[in-house]
Amino acid sequence: MMNFLVVKWKRFARWMDFNPPYALTASEWRSFEYEFQQEAPIRFFFKHRLPKLYRPVLWKYKGIKDWIRYRTIDRYHVIETGLKPGYHEFDEKILYGSFTMLKDFVEIEVASHFHVQNRDEFPYSKKEKLPLYRRLFYRRPDLGIKHLEWEATLDDPSLPPTQQFPSQAIAAREILKLYRWWVDTRPKRDYSNNLKYDHQGFEMGSLDDDFDHTAEDFIAYHKRFDEIEENRIEWDKEDDEMLIRLVKIRQVIWT
Repeated sequence: MMNFLVVKWKRFARWMDFNPPYALTASEWRSFEYEFQQEAPIRFFFKHRLPKLYRPVLWKYKGIKDWIRYRTIDRYHVIETGLKPGYHEFDEKILYGSFTMLKDFVEIEVASHFHVQNRDEFPYSKKEKLPLYRRLFYRRPDLGIKHLEWEATLDDPSLPPTQQFPSQAIAAREILKLYRWWVDTRPKRDYSNNLKYDHQGFEMGSLDDDFDHTAEDFIAYHKRFDEIEENRIEWDKEDDEMLIRLVKIRQVIWT
């Protein structure tokens, strides 16, 4: 029944549009519009004249709706860093803000794009069927990765030339590397120093001249401290390298 109504509606819509052809030259379209106006003036009015009367009202309404939407739900101008509440240095906010956007791109935008195209193979869950849920809470890292892994094969020589997109494949591989580094590799860094040493009577005892700096627990503590500092220097270099790589591909991060 529904399919029948859809077919009927499409036929009616084409009739209202004076059954336009699928392709014409510019001059032929002008001739078609003139014939449309002469042969079916009422339908021409509904198609071309009436919209000019109500569109300004719709644009006004849309402007108000967009003003609210861009300040509540779709706050595209706001960058989420993913950092916990508290003080954070400027360099840390740049790093986390950039890679949190990459993470959201893969897990939300790319995943949603893949999901829409492959709904038969990956049907929506009950929650994902709700438009409001998809708008506010949708996140599928598994599907985002699956789509990028497919894109990464688009320079395969075995593909027909018309199906090869080398630049797209290169970009997808780089996005995957950066994403996996941020999500899987970087969080494994260990900044902790759980070793303790005897303060030998005072909380700041190690500052005293008579403090035994040769104590085994004190030496072990500072050895671990020095290891963390050495790692921190290397990790900072790695952060810089990865951030630069992300900046270099920023123009291809879109769906």
